This record gives sequence, structure tokens and C-alpha cells, in this order.
Amino acid sequence: MASLAHPHIVRFVGVSWASLYDLCVLSELMKGGDLRTYCRNSKREAARKALTTTKYASRTTLPKR
Repeated sequence: MASLAHPHIVRFVGVSWASLYDLCVLSELMKGGDLRTYCRNSKREAARKALTTTKYASRTTLPKR
């Protein structure tokens, strides 16, 4: 797959799924940079929690409602 980088195109970060009908996509869309960079550069507890939650969600399938 070709690499595509442009200031007006949202970057794909990751995906998680339980089935073909239960997909979660993580992409950048944040003033000041993507979520990963923000969390790495921030020393605030909320940022660390956001990164931890994102990592957990990307590795876990959530129960269907």
C-alpha cells in the first residue's frame, strides 16, 4: 500500500474489530497533532489515561449491545 501524507488528509492510526459488522477505527483529528503525540508530550494525568484507554480499546473486543 502506498504512503499518503497531506495536511488535509486524516491519518489512519489503527483498527479493532470483533466481526465484520463491529469495527472501530482510530484516526487523527486533533488540533496540535495526533492523539499519540499529544499523550507522549503531555505530563497531565488525563492524557496518560487517554493513551492507556486507547491502547486497551485497540486490544480488546467490546461486548455487543
